[in-house]
Amino acid sequence: MEQQRSRKINPWLLLIILTSAFAISFIARVIWSPFIEPASIEFGIQPAQAGLFISLFYIGYMVTQLPGGMLADKFGVKYVLSGSVLVTALFTLAIAFVTNYNIALACRFVAGLGSGAIVACSSKAIANAFPPEKRGTALGIFFVATTAGLFLSNTIAPLALQVGTWRTGFLWIGIAALVIAAAIFLLIEKEPKKETQGNIFDGLIAIVKSRNVLIMAITGFCYIWLVLAVATWANNYMRFIGIDGQAASGVMRWYSIGGIIATLITGWLVDQFKLNRRFYTIATYVAIIAMTFVFSSQKSLMGLTIAAFIYGFVSYLPNAHLTTLVIEYAGDEYAGTAVGGTNFFWQFGAVVSPPLAGQIFAATGSYNSVWMVLAGALVVGMIALLMLKPVEKKTA
Repeated sequence: MEQQRSRKINPWLLLIILTSAFAISFIARVIWSPFIEPASIEFGIQPAQAGLFISLFYIGYMVTQLPGGMLADKFGVKYVLSGSVLVTALFTLAIAFVTNYNIALACRFVAGLGSGAIVACSSKAIANAFPPEKRGTALGIFFVATTAGLFLSNTIAPLALQVGTWRTGFLWIGIAALVIAAAIFLLIEKEPKKETQGNIFDGLIAIVKSRNVLIMAITGFCYIWLVLAVATWANNYMRFIGIDGQAASGVMRWYSIGGIIATLITGWLVDQFKLNRRFYTIATYVAIIAMTFVFSSQKSLMGLTIAAFIYGFVSYLPNAHLTTLVIEYAGDEYAGTAVGGTNFFWQFGAVVSPPLAGQIFAATGSYNSVWMVLAGALVVGMIALLMLKPVEKKTA
C-alpha cells in the first residue's frame, strides 16, 4: 500500500539518509559565501556578479522542484533522489576545475537542477514513513541539514583555504555528494508502482485549487528571502565593518549552532505540547524580525557572536513547520507535488534576494537599507500566515 512504502527501511535510518542528502546539497549551495572574496578576485567579478553565482544555483534548484515532487508522487523516491544527488555531485566537482566564470555559472545552474528534487522526495518519504503526530519532529531533524550545512561550510572553507584554494572546498563537497548518492541508491528500496489510475498532473491540479497551499507559497517565499540573503552576505557584512574573514566565519558558525539547536527541537516542541503550528510560526517570524535589527546593530566581535547565536536560533524555528503545514493542507497523497510546488515558489526568494542585496549595498555603500528590505519581506510573510484557515484534520 502507498502508506507502507517507506516501512521496509527503518524510518530513523531513512531519515538519516535523507538528511545527509539535503545537507550535502545545502553545503554545495552556500559554500560560495565564505569563498566570495578569493574567488571574486580570481574571476575578476563584482559583488552583483558574485551574488549571481548563488542565484544561478537557485534558479536551477527552483526549476526542478515541482517536476521532482510530481515524479516522486507518481514513481517513488529511490531513483529520483539518487539521480538528483548524483547530478549535484558531478557538477559541484566540475567547479573545482573550471577556470572560466561563465562555465562555472553553467555548472552551478546544473548542480542546482540536480538538487531541486531533494526536498520534495524527502518530504514524500517522511510523510509515508512517519505518522502525522511525529512528522513535525521528523521534519525538524531533516531540516537541521540547512543549519548543519551552513555550519560545515563555514568550517570547511577555512580548512580548504589553509591546505589549498577555494576550489579545494568544492572538490571535497563533490566527492562527499558522490558517496551519499551511492548510499541512497544502495540502501533505499525500490518502491512498488501505484495501483491507482491517476495521471502525473492530478497532484498539481489539487494543490493549485488549495487556497491555503497557495498562501503557504507566499509566506515561505518571504522566509527564504531573508534567511538565504543573510547566509550569503553576513560574512561580507562583517568584513565591511572591520571583522576579518576567519573571525566572520567563526561568528557564522555560532549562527549555525543556534540554528541547529532550534531546528532539532522546534518540531518536537510543537508535536509534544500540541501547540498551534500556525500561531507558533507567526511568533517565530516576529522574533526573526527583531533579531535582524539586533544583529545588524552590533559592531564588536563579542556582540556579533552572541547576537548571531540567537539570530540563528530564531531564524530556523519556522523551517520544519512551513513544510509540515504544506503537507497537512495538501494531504499525504500529493505531499511530494505540494512540497515541490511551494518550494519552487519559495526559491524565487533565494534567486532574487542575494543579487538584490548586493545591488542595494553597491548603490548605498551601507548595509542598513539591506537589513530593512530583508525584514520587510518577513512582515509580508507574517501577514500571509494570518490569512490561513485552520488546518483540517485528515484521516488515514
